[in-house]
Amino acid sequence: QGGRMGCQTRVWINMIHQLPQVGIKVAERIADAFGSFAKLMESYCSVEVDAGGKRALLRDLMVSERRSVGPAVSTKCFEFFTTTDEDATI
Repeated sequence: QGGRMGCQTRVWINMIHQLPQVGIKVAERIADAFGSFAKLMESYCSVEVDAGGKRALLRDLMVSERRSVGPAVSTKCFEFFTTTDEDATI
């Protein structure tokens, strides 16, 4: 994948992977579903989805046949990318 994957995609995956408890496979799956930070933020900023739906946005993305991103990582991503509290602990 390394040679065929674009630089922006690798940066996006690495950005997600920096979050505590977010493994590389989960980061790759999120990056695959939302091709860029801007696309994920569009979904988070959508007025059509309530806060609970935004927190759960990534929850059901399947990482493998038996494993999804899950609610904890989905919530963590939402809070990390949308918080305005500079003292927030993620």
